[in-house]
Amino acid sequence: MGVVSWRTANLRQSPPGTLRKSDAVLPTTQVPNARVQKHGFLADVFMSRDSSGSIFHYIIQKDGAAEILYWGQEHSLRDALERIQEYLADARMLSA
Repeated sequence: MGVVSWRTANLRQSPPGTLRKSDAVLPTTQVPNARVQKHGFLADVFMSRDSSGSIFHYIIQKDGAAEILYWGQEHSLRDALERIQEYLADARMLSA
């Protein structure tokens, strides 16, 4: 599968309304995400939550490049990782 690393990101959330610079301390939420490095590509997966549940967004780039080659979203981390693997397999076949 390549190198997969699991991380959590600290996201600051504010209560409904306007966030002011004077708001000193806000609650922190842990949001899981993953990174896949394989065949010179880098893919990041980020989770977001809304009223309908969790969505896993993914972005695929060449390792070290800023350009986004492909992006999408899935309803599970497993499905997002499968789509990434499919893209990487296709990209590798095209470059061979």
